[in-house]
Parts: sequence; structure tokens; C-alpha cells
Amino acid sequence: MFVCRFSESHCNSCVEFMINSVRQWAPSIGKDNVLILCDYRGDRIFNRIRALYQLDEFLMFNVRELEIPIEDYGFPYCFVLNKNQMIADVFVPDKAAPMVTSYYFDLLKSKYFLPAE
Repeated sequence: MFVCRFSESHCNSCVEFMINSVRQWAPSIGKDNVLILCDYRGDRIFNRIRALYQLDEFLMFNVRELEIPIEDYGFPYCFVLNKNQMIADVFVPDKAAPMVTSYYFDLLKSKYFLPAE
């Protein structure tokens, strides 16, 4: 499962960049393989954000806290949650380096989401 995480305290343009990148990439791995975890003060704000970014096609939850070190950095991030429920391949998308983000997504696709031969 590919997990995308952002919070109301994160830079709006960084969140938009990540959402747009994920939205473009998700069909290539199947939208059912994408989970979006947000951190908003309440469900009313969470639902507004969901509508604003048109994220109804994705599995999405408002989760206040994940107890992992990258939470402390203050940027949107993503990772893969593997079959053993372990976090792998954590990445912070950078809107200043969109090619690096594309490379990351291509790498994940080939590593986790292509059918086994």
C-alpha cells in the first residue's frame, strides 16, 4: 500500500504538489493501492480539504498522529506500507525537484506494484 501523509500545518503548495503528483501516478498502480492519511483538527475541516482537492476516489482518513520520526519534520511525505505492516521507502516530495519525485514513483511502481513474473 502506498501511503501519502499531510497535515494542515504543512505548506499548502507542498501539499498541492504532492496531491497532484499522486493523482497523476495513482492510476498506474491502481487507486485502491493508495491510502491518504491527513492530520486536521476536526472532521469538518478534513471533509472540506477532501472536497477541495477532489480526493473522493482514494481511501482517506483523518489520523491525528503517527508515531514515526518523520512526523517531526513538518513536511508532507509518503511511504510504502509493506505486507508485514512495515514502513519502507519514506520520501518527502520536493516541488523544486519534480523529476526526483517522478523517479521515486517510477521506482516504487517497479519495486512494489508491477505483477510478479
